[in-house]
Amino acid sequence: MYPHIRDIREDRDKLQKEVAEYLGITYTAYGKYETGQNKIPVHRVIVLAAYYDVSVDFLLGETRSVVRHTVSAEDRGNRLREIRMKHKLNQTQIAKKINMSQMGYSKYETGEIMLNTELLIKLSRIYNVSIDYLLGLTDVEDRYE
Repeated sequence: MYPHIRDIREDRDKLQKEVAEYLGITYTAYGKYETGQNKIPVHRVIVLAAYYDVSVDFLLGETRSVVRHTVSAEDRGNRLREIRMKHKLNQTQIAKKINMSQMGYSKYETGEIMLNTELLIKLSRIYNVSIDYLLGLTDVEDRYE
């Protein structure tokens, strides 16, 4: 059902377990996405597209072309830093709001790791901006209603 989800994971030398942990789901649940036993929710497709830096169309098998997003991990981290500073928060303060350590949070701002779905939603609500804005996919801050 989703042929490119497995292909891209293997091309990037990722294990199903790693991707499942990133998505915050079980290894079994993720495996069922790859085999088509379960439909993958849209929010997870979007997160995977950003994670692999490919288009949603590619992941869902609608195109063979790997169309990449123009947003780098560094740019995504910069977006997080900019919005945090705009809200006059330091890393320790925002980390506390999302129940993590400052050191853990700093890895998101450096682009070392990508925010998972749960954290994207939390930060979107805290900052009152869209997830696309947090990911640097749009310059429109407004949350979708």
